[in-house]
Amino acid sequence: MKTSVIIPTYSGGEKLATTVKSLCAGTARFEELIIVVDNDDAHVVVPDHTVTKTGTTLIVIRQKNSGRAAARNAGASAATSGLLLFIDDDMICSADLVSKHVQFHETNPACILSGSGFRNPAEAKSGFDRFIIRQEESWRTSMIAKGEVTFEKFSFTACNLSLPREVFSLLRGFDEELSDAEDLDFGVRALQKDIRVFYDGGIIAFHNDFPSPGDFIRRSNEYAKARTALLRLRPDYQQLLPSLVIPKNGPLKRFFLRIAKKTVCRGVLENGPLFRLLPLRMKFFFYRLTLSAFSVVNE
Repeated sequence: MKTSVIIPTYSGGEKLATTVKSLCAGTARFEELIIVVDNDDAHVVVPDHTVTKTGTTLIVIRQKNSGRAAARNAGASAATSGLLLFIDDDMICSADLVSKHVQFHETNPACILSGSGFRNPAEAKSGFDRFIIRQEESWRTSMIAKGEVTFEKFSFTACNLSLPREVFSLLRGFDEELSDAEDLDFGVRALQKDIRVFYDGGIIAFHNDFPSPGDFIRRSNEYAKARTALLRLRPDYQQLLPSLVIPKNGPLKRFFLRIAKKTVCRGVLENGPLFRLLPLRMKFFFYRLTLSAFSVVNE
């Protein structure tokens, strides 16, 4: 089955090069690699030497910054293969990733398949890295390991996603009105149209990224705002996926978190000398406290 791999990127860099290298080192050949540079103001170097060796056609699209949804849609429009495989630009793909996606679609036509997109526990170095791994492990336990996705068991991500081009066209691509959470919206719309969606945690692509506490807070808040924006745009999603609604803390807890934000949480973010002396379990407690204190929910 002919396959087009689509990677949207904003800044490129070493992470993009690593993603391309891991893809091309895989066991299955794919016909096209489409890299969409969603930032025409930056000189993004696209790695092509590895692609050339595999015989894959490299297509580079450069566009004005329009967001991840628009970048993915542009890549899909340029694709000529029947199967579209979307990968984020900071992934390390397992050797059998492409082959597993292809094998699934050979026996499951007109379906969508999403693979995992967590971080590699073996790469965790700092205490906060290990905290992120612990969080992702808890998220993983709440998801299906492998099987059909439903609204009751919703596991979906576009960082490791494949589907036939006809299905992508039927859904009219990703919603470009959304600056984030566009993949969640895509999965919901697919289920609403009775398109069968599957998740397989055994199709592995590790996020090659361990953010600092400050970056993690920023990203978490961006995603929380995106979920709120999505619910404003699609209020019916609240009944379909009640977990989208972010619960608000009571006044007493908000008061306590405001005090913590101005005191101990500053030491956590600065990784102060007293904080560094704490055992890992206590660090985990203060990381959770800091994430809550700086959450937009408490503003």
